Amino acid sequence: MLNYWMIAAGVVFMIFEILFGALTGLDVFFLGVGFVIGGVVLMSGGAVEFSLVTVGIFFLFYTVYLRTPYKKTFLVFLQKAGLDCIVGKYGIACTNITSFKTGEVVVDGELWIAKSAESIKSGAKIVVIEYTSGLLVIAKPSPPAL
Repeated sequence: MLNYWMIAAGVVFMIFEILFGALTGLDVFFLGVGFVIGGVVLMSGGAVEFSLVTVGIFFLFYTVYLRTPYKKTFLVFLQKAGLDCIVGKYGIACTNITSFKTGEVVVDGELWIAKSAESIKSGAKIVVIEYTSGLLVIAKPSPPAL
């Protein structure tokens, strides 16, 4: 009877991962595969301990040998989202900005209020350093290294 519960748990893990869009980078999916394999081992007459060890060995094998190549192949990776995406992007200052006066900048076609520790003239190229308290913190881009 335990073998059916292990297989059912494995299938639930796999379905969860598929429904929620690979939230964990498919780790839960492969844990589910391990449970299905463990359930099949138990069904074929193995002991419960052997079945659980099989699950552990499969997941350890996946984690050590398959996880990185699999993620590289299928481009499963965590991406920045929301306002974190704007850090490091370039834009143009629309107004003069000084260390004591905020101004407007355009980054990715959007108008933002920005502050800077240095004076930046209208029309100058800028780079976003961080987003804090509703403002972009910007600077002049550094010249490329030779």
